[in-house]
Amino acid sequence: MKLIIVSKSRIYSGETELINKLFDNGLETFHLRKPQATRTTMETYINLIPKKYWDRIVLHSHYRLAAKYPLRGIHLTSRERRKKFRTWLLIKYLKAKHSTISISTSYHSLKTLSQSRFNYQYIFLSTIFDSISKDKKQDQFVRPNLSVYLNNSPHNIIALGGIEASRIEDVAKMGFSGAAVVGGIWSSDDPLETFIEIKEKCENPGAVLA
Repeated sequence: MKLIIVSKSRIYSGETELINKLFDNGLETFHLRKPQATRTTMETYINLIPKKYWDRIVLHSHYRLAAKYPLRGIHLTSRERRKKFRTWLLIKYLKAKHSTISISTSYHSLKTLSQSRFNYQYIFLSTIFDSISKDKKQDQFVRPNLSVYLNNSPHNIIALGGIEASRIEDVAKMGFSGAAVVGGIWSSDDPLETFIEIKEKCENPGAVLA
């Protein structure tokens, strides 16, 4: 299963040093989500990451930086999806710069997800378990219905919300393509050790289900 780590929403001391350790230990996809950060702050953050890891970074804002830097891709918010023509132009522009750029997004219900017609590389679906990082975000899906949908969906759907090492088995059983982790990492006493544990489980879901 694919493993994605999503940053905290605010920058904190020592963050990029820790992210670099995660990259050094095999992190393949990192979503840089700092909704309040300026473009300059985001550029400073990116430049604190070794260039060899830039192609593992996905932006949640200041999308045009993905044209300036060889990043993995962009993650569209629901607000950006609603700007249909403007977003179409943005994607066309970015793909002209980097033809393999990844485009992903998030949904919070099966109804809205089922209406999606764009061929995203993957889609976050939340909230799958009660959120660790956001107290008010609670599990909102009926498990049998969710599993049926996932097993018949043409999309690569990533579980988001309340994901931690002990829940990787459930994520695999439900039929998700992968897991996106936020609070499960940043609320841990040892984020690096926790990342390695979750990564090992995602790399061998067959063992988890055995």
